Amino acid sequence: MAIEKQLLRMRGTVFTDSLISFDENKAEQIKSVLSGEPLYTVLLQNLSNVFLPAQAFQDWGLRTPKTSVLEIRANKIDIFSTTEQTESDFCDTFANKISQIQNLLNFKIRRLAFAPSYSIKAEHYRDFIEINFKKSMFQDILMQDFSFSRVFYKNELINGSNYEIIYNSNISIQPIAFTPFNENRQILINQDINTKDLGKQIFTKEDSAAFYRNVPLWNENYLKMFVGE
Repeated sequence: MAIEKQLLRMRGTVFTDSLISFDENKAEQIKSVLSGEPLYTVLLQNLSNVFLPAQAFQDWGLRTPKTSVLEIRANKIDIFSTTEQTESDFCDTFANKISQIQNLLNFKIRRLAFAPSYSIKAEHYRDFIEINFKKSMFQDILMQDFSFSRVFYKNELINGSNYEIIYNSNISIQPIAFTPFNENRQILINQDINTKDLGKQIFTKEDSAAFYRNVPLWNENYLKMFVGE
């Protein structure tokens, strides 16, 4: 039986063929695509691994008063889940929104990614250990903490063509604030399923739609490796 998990948040990402500079008019246009609720434009600390002339570009984003909705860092666009959705619903919504944003900003897509995060309650700790570790005991003491990652490269079909897909997971124990000591730990699973960087490879809108149609199932199958079936 699969270990019970909770979906915490999701992120959809595309990498573009060109750098996207901040422009207030662009921001206002994107607001109408993303949400019916008020969104605020924010300038972000520049974390892009791209050398740029001073102030030529600015990382920026859109957010509600409580959470980030969109972030643009040089040639990378992230959209985050803000409501309770299934993985499939989020991916459908993301594919539709990124297509509209692509029309507005006139860029091409070089890479695609889907990154959901899950938590597992402390009561399932031992079950998780038994699935994921062959050796978890030291002199009759059960392992009390861990942090590990897994990366796999697997060919998958996207719109009729084979592409190498990167399956990446980062898994660790995380504290939960303001909870009793014996309840304040959870297992955090961060998944990231993305296309490999192929240089000048460009994904069409049909390719993008096919990726986000298929990736929820790829993610579900990959997640079974850690939580069982």
